[in-house]
Amino acid sequence: MARQPGLLQLWRLIRSCDVVHAAGPAFAPLLLARLARKPLVVEHHGFQTICPNGQLVIEPEGLPCPGHFMAGHYSECPRSNSAQGWVASGKLWLFTFVRRFLRTLAAANITPTRWLDELLDLPRITAIPHGLEAGQGISPLVPESDPPVIVFMGRLVTTKGVLLLFKAAKILHEQNRLFEMLIIGDGPERAALEQFAQDSQLASKVRFAGRLRPSRSADIQDLFRARLLFRP
Repeated sequence: MARQPGLLQLWRLIRSCDVVHAAGPAFAPLLLARLARKPLVVEHHGFQTICPNGQLVIEPEGLPCPGHFMAGHYSECPRSNSAQGWVASGKLWLFTFVRRFLRTLAAANITPTRWLDELLDLPRITAIPHGLEAGQGISPLVPESDPPVIVFMGRLVTTKGVLLLFKAAKILHEQNRLFEMLIIGDGPERAALEQFAQDSQLASKVRFAGRLRPSRSADIQDLFRARLLFRP
């Protein structure tokens, strides 16, 4: 295993392998795999091939983007990211074309959902859902509790839809439903979510656990079952 290899080491690794599996939009593995003439499989978890900021969100307002890049409304993209500066925004815009071109050369493109599959609209693309251990559903991951605990785990960014979860929790609270929420992860939306919880009188029901340490995230199912995450 090589973490954060240098360019030369990465080249040697790619030359020695039979298939290159790239997880994310990194340019180096894609370009080197192409130069080495190795079959390339790209796993997509975001919108880097259809949106310059990779979030499909108009910044700084945080509004959902209707898909300007894919619609050919290219002038809207730098304007949407202008808060980063026009030079940085222009680079993001240009790199999106490069990313999309490189993905079209891949032997296969993979997404975890059919929705993302259709949205990216890339050749040789297929949806392969994330797997669970044989015989397990979702419910065994979290122990039964009273009141029930709603758990979110992921990056706190606009595209994850965490605010929508909080709005649904607000409705449950207004209906006097008993529940608790555990938010695992961190990101730029955390401050806004914490403020929403305060404003909506959800603060007593919501706990932000932050980002899990690698030692704790290694066996997340056991942590849920043991309820270590729910301790104060």
